Amino acid sequence: MKAFLVNGAVPLRDPCGFGRVDVSRSVAAAWFADDPEAAVGTGEVRRYEFDVEPVRLDVTPVWTDAPSSPGVGGLVNELYLQLRTPGGTVLDGDERGFGEAVDNVQRIRVQAPERGTYTVLVWGVSVVLAPPASPEGADPRQPFALVASNGRLRQLS
Repeated sequence: MKAFLVNGAVPLRDPCGFGRVDVSRSVAAAWFADDPEAAVGTGEVRRYEFDVEPVRLDVTPVWTDAPSSPGVGGLVNELYLQLRTPGGTVLDGDERGFGEAVDNVQRIRVQAPERGTYTVLVWGVSVVLAPPASPEGADPRQPFALVASNGRLRQLS
């Protein structure tokens, strides 16, 4: 739900968070995935490819982070969103550069995308703890939900 709501949020004049929730834009998202089998570990990447029309494009991953140590705060499991345009430009989904995610909600918005095939990359930068309800003794892997507003995504890896 959170991925849908953030993906359809409308920016405010005063940049505050992801903006104002717009339910009609949120439920109009073209694609959603939250397959637990797509969870990532440290150093892994999930790739999705999709063909985009020249209308607004939003891509939003959200994940429930593992609890941090008391008094420490910050992300425990760092994922990172990137979007590669048909021309090869790579856009980052966090306010910091690659590998330094500060939020478990990220979004890339392209107001006037070029027509063509885009690639969404969700990186497992640092996944150190399994989230709650993970099988005992399993390697840490972080599941995520991914929403896109334009096109139909195909998981490549």
